[in-house]
This record gives sequence, C-alpha cells and structure tokens, in this order.
Amino acid sequence: MHKEQRRLYRDRTLGAEQEAAWNAAWAERMTGWRRKRIYDGLHRVFRAFWERTGLKRSSAYTESDIDDWCRTIETISELRNLLVHGENLVSQRLGDLVADQPWLGMQHTAGQILEVSLLDIMIVERFFTDLIMQINDSLMELAAGGKPIMKMGLDEAAKGKEA
Repeated sequence: MHKEQRRLYRDRTLGAEQEAAWNAAWAERMTGWRRKRIYDGLHRVFRAFWERTGLKRSSAYTESDIDDWCRTIETISELRNLLVHGENLVSQRLGDLVADQPWLGMQHTAGQILEVSLLDIMIVERFFTDLIMQINDSLMELAAGGKPIMKMGLDEAAKGKEA
C-alpha cells in the first residue's frame, strides 16, 4: 500500500529532488489522513442516521432527497476542511463537488484561489436551516404514520368547518 512512499523515504537523502518528492508525498498522505479522520465521512454519518431512524423525505420537499443532502454536506465538509487546514487553493474535490451541484450556487473552481464569499456563508446557513426543518417534518410524518403533516393540518381545518 505504501511501497512507493517507503522508497521515497529511503531515497530522500540522495539529493534535493528526492527530498522534494518525499516531502510532497508525505504532505499528500498527511492531508488525506487528516481529511479522513475529521469531516470526510460526515455525509456518510448523516446517511446512516437517516436510514437507521427510518426517516423519509417529507411531503413538503419534492425537488431534493437524501442523496442531494449528503452531497451538499460533503461539499460543505470539504470547504471547511480546506479552510481549517489553511489551504489557499480550491481542491480538485471541492471543484468537482461544486460543478456537480450548480443549483447550490457556490462558485469554486479547482486550482483557483480559495475565497469564501458572503453568499457561500448564506448558502451553508440556509442549507442547514432547511435540513433541520426537513428532519423535523420527517419526524412528525413518521410519528403520524406517514401522513403528510401539511395535509393533515388542512384536513383537520376542513373537518372543523364541516362540523
């Protein structure tokens, strides 16, 4: 698995080029390790939570679903990771995630300077506000035996008028 890195480590003292190759390989490995250990799997944790609790997309949401929400969490996690670790450039991963979700509204291209705009912050805030509402609506519908909450409220109001 790390055969190439062991070779680079062993050869690092042979010259400046070998030392630079070792340093680059080590930095890449450390970045990957930190990412895996911190927030890289947050979208998987959310999916596991969603599935284990038996939640379903509430009837109030028709344009997105768990796959979309997990992808957005993955995007926000990658952006957060880059910021926390002092990266100056947009990673290929963040660029790909943003390109795959044009409706999200973020504008990050791989290799460009990483700048977080007020719009980015607003998008993150709105997403998590909506996600909390989605979870709440889903929990209410689960508790109501799968009946749509909004429809139930309207049905109850209509029943009251008939009486």
